[in-house]
Amino acid sequence: MTKMSYKRLKYMLKSIFMIKKGLLCLFISGLFVIPASGSEETSAKLLSLDDVRSMAKENNRKLEIAHHHRLAASSMRDASFTYFLPGFDLTGGYIRTNKQFQLFDDDMLLPVVPYTAIDPQTGQVDPGRLLDPNFPHPDNTGVVFHPITSEPVFGPDGNPVFYSYSWLPEDEMKFGQKNNYMLNFGMTQTIYSGGKTRTQYKIAQQIEDISKHNEELELSELMYEVEKYYWKAYTLQEKYELAQTYYNLLEKTVKDMENLYREDIISQNKLLKVRIKLNEAAMDKRRAANGLSLTKQMLCQLIGLPINEEIELYDDIWISDEVLSLDELFHSALDNRPELKIASKSVELGESAVKLAESRFLPDIALSANYYFANPSPYHGFSDQFGSDWNVGVVMRVPIFHWNERRHVLSSAKHEKKVQQLKLEDYRELIQIEVNKIFYSISEARDKLNIAELSLSQAKNNLDLAQNNFDVGKITSTELMEAQTLWREAHSTHIEAKSELKLKQTQMQKAIGELIND
Repeated sequence: MTKMSYKRLKYMLKSIFMIKKGLLCLFISGLFVIPASGSEETSAKLLSLDDVRSMAKENNRKLEIAHHHRLAASSMRDASFTYFLPGFDLTGGYIRTNKQFQLFDDDMLLPVVPYTAIDPQTGQVDPGRLLDPNFPHPDNTGVVFHPITSEPVFGPDGNPVFYSYSWLPEDEMKFGQKNNYMLNFGMTQTIYSGGKTRTQYKIAQQIEDISKHNEELELSELMYEVEKYYWKAYTLQEKYELAQTYYNLLEKTVKDMENLYREDIISQNKLLKVRIKLNEAAMDKRRAANGLSLTKQMLCQLIGLPINEEIELYDDIWISDEVLSLDELFHSALDNRPELKIASKSVELGESAVKLAESRFLPDIALSANYYFANPSPYHGFSDQFGSDWNVGVVMRVPIFHWNERRHVLSSAKHEKKVQQLKLEDYRELIQIEVNKIFYSISEARDKLNIAELSLSQAKNNLDLAQNNFDVGKITSTELMEAQTLWREAHSTHIEAKSELKLKQTQMQKAIGELIND
């Protein structure tokens, strides 16, 4: 091939490459348009960790549901206390009847008994006096005696015949009005119930405590989720910044390689390799931006913001240096974990249920007092007016035999109490295992972070040395990109190690029940 043919071929290849380069750059610029962070800072809401924790407490729906459950339990406890106090009731009624009450089927005749026939000692009629002809009787009173035999005269019904009778007409012995009214004001006070009232109030208190600890559990779960997504978003934010820095490094390298290519120092193949790396870095930057956006949306949902709200996080990941022993961590978990508090209260609730079942074998005694009004009045001949009266009484109910129903209920309550005791023991063991597992994982994560910090320092020194050597022509672009890649991977590993350790420490705070106390 002649020298002229070689130059012409080289010019054609260069022209084709420049056309491809222009099309590729146009495609990449349209595909990977990522807004600069500085342009969004003015409209984004700046949030610290304390900010998102506070917003989550105020706006999270699950926490609000748990809060209302606790308020409902508190109201039931207040309602149970009222059983110690007397109850007052007002009862009223109206009845319209069709017929009156009638005492007699027919007219009644009542004999007139002389007062002399009444025994003064007993106040009762003495038949001996009444039927004795020699016993004095006032005129026209008493039993009729036969004028010859002087014996009492008896009628067909076998009853003695009297001189005088009182007539009670059947029509006059009807009573009752069509419109009947009743009004009663009553009071009932429990005197003794076998401990039912006291036990029911105690059960209401225990349910309120359980609902309170359940609210603490929901808060602990929420705070962990909030911190997890906060630090995950912060980690992705750092990874996006790393991707941007790596992209800038490659972009500078591409420019340097283009200058060398124009001076015919390097081949087109080497320049193409660097541009491919630049495209990969642009894709990595897009992935980081998408991951960051989705994580921020999850965080917004947890704290009650619109999921498309623009937010920026400005708290840096800080690592606690405090190291507690396993015994200290486990005892803290026993004192603070809401799950254990709930399980412990459930055991107490089981004990109260047993006492309540036992109280069903004992009598119930109550005092009642009433003041009532009635129309027609039973105190004025059932006349059409209101009559009133009061009464006081004591009522006692003693269970005798109900086919062992109470004993079966007591047996059921004892079994439920045993179930809660076994669950409490199970929770204690599982929480101890959880604390041990997180403790070991924190130790591993801390070692991983130390190694990552050392690797990052070494990769940074290696990149600086490689950049200097490339600038003076001692190494190739491939070796420089290898150093850049090693630095990016070391930096990414360091970010992940720091985030992992922070999340493990947050898990430990949750495991020992101290996350909600921060």
